[in-house]
Amino acid sequence: MAISGHLTQADNKKIIANGQKYNTLQEAYDAYEKELTDGKYKQYKNTLQ
Repeated sequence: MAISGHLTQADNKKIIANGQKYNTLQEAYDAYEKELTDGKYKQYKNTLQ
């Protein structure tokens, strides 16, 4: 989860409660990478270094 100035504490708690839990950083990164290659964020695949 990213820190954002426009989200309230209640918003952050809602995001955390509804989010996907990963047991390791590697699992989280793998899911992130999958979203960039196969998922709804694939248009951003080549924007990261």
